[in-house]
Order: sequence, then structure tokens, then C-alpha cells
Amino acid sequence: MKPLTYTTATGVTVTVKAATPYRLQKIAPSLEAEWTRQHKALPTVPTYKVQTAGGGEEEHEHNLTTLTKDEDRIAWNAYQSLLSEFWLEVTRRQLRLVMATCVDFDMPANDEWVRRQALLSIEVPEGEYERRLHYLETEVIGSQFDIDTIWELAQVASGVTKAAQSAAEKSFPDDVERPSA
Repeated sequence: MKPLTYTTATGVTVTVKAATPYRLQKIAPSLEAEWTRQHKALPTVPTYKVQTAGGGEEEHEHNLTTLTKDEDRIAWNAYQSLLSEFWLEVTRRQLRLVMATCVDFDMPANDEWVRRQALLSIEVPEGEYERRLHYLETEVIGSQFDIDTIWELAQVASGVTKAAQSAAEKSFPDDVERPSA
């Protein structure tokens, strides 16, 4: 699919290219590995045990219908909070990946924008790649609508249809809340 153009709220025209789906898919496992290395707890569904007719014990994952005790609800809320934190970070990283790799635009020929940011006590990165992303995030993107549109255009440029996006969203369990991109 060919790149698409879009003019942001700040009046800058950007070209949005396809998002690399495999790279986007690697972010969640990468974050999981990072949290593991940092000894940070990963979202784990709370469980409960039941006695079987034969005298044994079975363990099952909780869902919204099995939360009968206060301790179950506390564990569920902690799980939901951690799950939300995890998916919010995945979404943030995916968005940053799209902004860093899918959006082309012309950088200004002078550093007037750097002086303007210095006036506001905003630190501008030195590295070329970091500076370009910083410029995009602080000078080119002017609204949440810009962010949402660039995300959608990167999906469209990748060949992901609205129907496929809706189907993916519907595939999440109803009792798990994940922030949208």
C-alpha cells in the first residue's frame, strides 16, 4: 500500500507509511521480558480452588462472576490495575514506534524551534533520531485527533481494514479492560 498524507492541526503535512506488524507485535513480549528482568510483577489472573467430588482440588481462574469474597475482589482489582498498566505501556510504546518509523516530514532548516523550546525550558535531545521524534511530538502533532489519525493511517497503509481492527478489539475478553491506542 502506498504512503498516505495528512496535515496536522499545526499545519504540517506528514506522510504516513505502513506500520511493520511484526515489530508492533514484539512490543508486548519485549515489555514482559523487561518487567521480568526488573523483577516487576506481571499481570496474573487470580485463582480460586474448589473441591472435586472425588476429594481432590481443582484450581480455576477468577472472572467477574466468581468474585464472592472481599479478598477475591481485592485481588481482582489489583490484577486489573496491573493489566491496565501493562497494556497502557504496550500501547504507548506501539504509538511511539509508529511515530518514530512511519511518519515522514520535513525538519526545519534552522533551529528556531529549538530556541523556542529553550525559552519554555524544554530540553531538546542532541541525537538526530531522538531530536526528530521530539520535534514530531512537540511541534508537528497538535492534537489528540492528530495522534489518532496518524495511528489509523499507519494501520490503513499496512493494509489493516476497519473491520479487522473491530474484530481484533472484539476478541478481547469482556472482563478485561485494555486501553485503546
